[in-house]
Amino acid sequence: MIKEEKELYNFKLINLYWSGEKLEEDINTKEKFAQYCIENNITSLSMSTANYSEELVRYMKEQDLIVYVFTENDINKVKDMLISHVDIIGTDFLI
Repeated sequence: MIKEEKELYNFKLINLYWSGEKLEEDINTKEKFAQYCIENNITSLSMSTANYSEELVRYMKEQDLIVYVFTENDINKVKDMLISHVDIIGTDFLI
């Protein structure tokens, strides 16, 4: 699907959404996903809190990718995400 989108829209892609195994086969592992980002000059990835893990964030940060997680409203979970080096956290409000 990404190939088709790039053929349709000729603009720089700077963020790619990580949904894990739901992704197309050529980018459905963290290694393939990060490699695709690096090869295509994509500098960041976003993921829902359902797809967040410290191990995944650690790996993506090792690949020099900016990590954005959304939507988390629990202040304690936000603190844990910040400790694990998530760069951006989307929230409706913090409780």
